[in-house]
Amino acid sequence: MTAEILFAEPRISNQVIHVAGDTVTYRKVADTVDEVLGIKVRRDEWTVPDLIQQWEEKPQDALRKYRVVFAQGRGVAWDIAGTFNAQRNIRVCGLDEWARGNLSSMSVTAENQVE
Repeated sequence: MTAEILFAEPRISNQVIHVAGDTVTYRKVADTVDEVLGIKVRRDEWTVPDLIQQWEEKPQDALRKYRVVFAQGRGVAWDIAGTFNAQRNIRVCGLDEWARGNLSSMSVTAENQVE
């Protein structure tokens, strides 16, 4: 999508561009990897208080702030119809489709699996 926006005609500049695709949880990502690769990936659950504590330890860390915001359900969303990809009829694949097309040929070693 970034390349599409960069090379869009007419040129786009100085404006916010919204795109949309799947919104998935980390659990859904892990479950999809499990299914596509036929393994069980390790899951470490971080509670909201855990994430807040991590952020307080490094308040300048934007990724830690992002985790807190989204874990608290304060993410952002917008109407798909108003997105760049919808307005230009650009199809984006979902998590399952992407994983099957990009992960299914990966080889997995024993140390990547969890009992």
